[in-house]
Amino acid sequence: MFLFSEADSEVASLANAWNCPVLSNDSDFFIFDIKAGFIPISSFDWKSSRLAAKIYHRRKLASHLRIQPELLPMFASLVGNDYVSIEALEPFNHALSRSQYSMDRSNRKEARFARIANMLSTEPDKLDVLQLVWSYGGAQLRQAVEHSLQEYSITESKLLRYFQSGAISSSLRTQNGYQIDEWLLRKFREGQFSTNCMSGLTSGK
Repeated sequence: MFLFSEADSEVASLANAWNCPVLSNDSDFFIFDIKAGFIPISSFDWKSSRLAAKIYHRRKLASHLRIQPELLPMFASLVGNDYVSIEALEPFNHALSRSQYSMDRSNRKEARFARIANMLSTEPDKLDVLQLVWSYGGAQLRQAVEHSLQEYSITESKLLRYFQSGAISSSLRTQNGYQIDEWLLRKFREGQFSTNCMSGLTSGK
């Protein structure tokens, strides 16, 4: 099965629709609001006589960090993820380490996480946090963080109708703006048409 866009949100949406946890090695699923929870592959034991796994729920992670669950996407964005690089966060982290939110921790990574969690517990309003990101890291960083936050939103799955009735829908277009034939989209979704070929068709790369 191949998707036409970033898979994480689609997987989270399907999991909520089917009321089941997500099994993955992608730590982003700690952040998504998945009702039945997230199972890291590393915690899934299929070799024992009975299947065993650890299921993580984001509300417990938020409670551990002492922040609101709705702020976990902000936390993930500010510690660095696929959308916000550590390099882009350097001015923000430097300013934060000198601010009122600084905490005395020996481990640098742990200290950075603790500072960000402390800031989010003190500034629970997302707009206020974005204003701090702007003042500490600049407009470019704020834009990257805003993009990152959008990636953690869960919308209605486009794949659900495919599994229910085989319906194909996609916003993909060729690099010239033409609609892609359904037969080709179906072959791509079934893994019969490579991602390299689809990339060439849609972007010329």
